[in-house]
Amino acid sequence: MLDRKSPPPFQKVQHIQLPQVERHQLSGGMPVHVINAGKQPVLRLEFIIKNGAVSEQVLGQSFFATKMLTEGAGPYSSKEIANILDAHGAHVEHLPGLDYCTLTLYCLSKHLPALLELFRLVLTEPRFPQKEFDILRDIKKQRILVDNTKNAVVAGKKFREVLYGNHTYGTHLTAEDVDRLQLANVIDFYKTNLQNGFELLLAGQVDDGVLQQLEHYFGDLPYRNLTGSALEVQGSGSTQRHNLPKEDSLQSTIRMGKVLFNVTHPDFHTFTVLNTALGGYFGSRLMKEIREERGYTYGIYSNLIPMKNSGYFVIGTDVVGEHTEDTLQEIERQIRLLQTEPMPDEELEIIKNYMVGSFLGSMNTPFALADKFKTVYFNGLGLEFFNEHVRQIYAASAQDIQRLARQYLDPASFATVVVGMV
Repeated sequence: MLDRKSPPPFQKVQHIQLPQVERHQLSGGMPVHVINAGKQPVLRLEFIIKNGAVSEQVLGQSFFATKMLTEGAGPYSSKEIANILDAHGAHVEHLPGLDYCTLTLYCLSKHLPALLELFRLVLTEPRFPQKEFDILRDIKKQRILVDNTKNAVVAGKKFREVLYGNHTYGTHLTAEDVDRLQLANVIDFYKTNLQNGFELLLAGQVDDGVLQQLEHYFGDLPYRNLTGSALEVQGSGSTQRHNLPKEDSLQSTIRMGKVLFNVTHPDFHTFTVLNTALGGYFGSRLMKEIREERGYTYGIYSNLIPMKNSGYFVIGTDVVGEHTEDTLQEIERQIRLLQTEPMPDEELEIIKNYMVGSFLGSMNTPFALADKFKTVYFNGLGLEFFNEHVRQIYAASAQDIQRLARQYLDPASFATVVVGMV
């Protein structure tokens, strides 16, 4: 009989066995990556371009070029495309980004052939109608105006601007930029940076006939390897404090941090342990002290945001306005403690077990596995990266944490942005 009073024995994860990623190439050279996993007859097909805002000549080109792909193609209007997707229970996501642009299709496996015919037109014969462009432009301008009333959005934009200056990573689209953008700019970006440059990533329950279908609809397209511009990131941003007062605001939004590195850096794995201890989970030091002990905020976090050519560390929170300075001082105190006092073994062990457990839990679906694959593939790494990640988490010592805190988390090197009651 099962003894429900005793927990099962604890075992450390020694090795992560990921499903094999099948790699193929269509006749025209287009790369295809297939992750055949899952028990449900669903698929996610991503059309990924290794290019984005970094290659823009006019701000907003990549965003609207990606969004406009399904606003009319071949003989179909935007409404007709939407009706075809609805009829097949399918969903499309447009993900224009700084380094990559992605068009993602979610559908049942049995409907893929019919939808591939549609997407052949979407990717090769987009109409770019002026009417839909004007509508999307109005929607985007309204969204920008609404976002600019939110302290968190304003603080995030200003923080990246302070870190990266005029680099694409530090710029953001304004309503004025949207007004200046012309449809001709969008079409030019599509022709120069998107057309025939897609890689395919297919995840889910994949049957034997899918590759033949992909070859039928996309095999004749001459693949163009349109890797985005590798814009050099110089410096580490301003270390000054930037206050943006907001009338009638009772709270302050805080963003502080610095330019660091991405997943290819040798210290990445161990630094994630340090980050988790400081503000990377609900039991972190910042959460315990600033939320639970002092009641200044509902939540506070720290994170390392990796990008293709850079990465940055950020601490973020929304606090009661009158406690803004107290919060900044406490954040600095907690960092100093990590620099000067070795972390207790029990705390470090809890953090390691939490991280490995969360990491494994983040790979429990075919679509999540595809996301993990993209992390390594587009950074020139292999799947062994994940076993190395777990190995270095377990290997991290209190001395390692202390060393990295001293090396990378000097508060004097941080940029600080405060929006609201300042």
